[in-house]
Amino acid sequence: MVYVYKTKLLGEIIMKIFNFLMKDIVFIPVGILLAITIWFGTNTNNKFWWYITGITAPILFIYSLIKIIHDRKKRS
Repeated sequence: MVYVYKTKLLGEIIMKIFNFLMKDIVFIPVGILLAITIWFGTNTNNKFWWYITGITAPILFIYSLIKIIHDRKKRS
């Protein structure tokens, strides 16, 4: 039970970091998806979810970083 609470807390922290970094409507679904995939990956013993998390989380993270950099260049 404590483990589940910790992972949910981690998901919320990730969401807050994402919302702080982006402040764009486009990125809220990306943050939610990342939090959900990490939450599922850590809470289930099913290897299928581990693979999904292992693949989607880095892709979403890299995509969001590229998008942030791209948006910052546009603004300046």
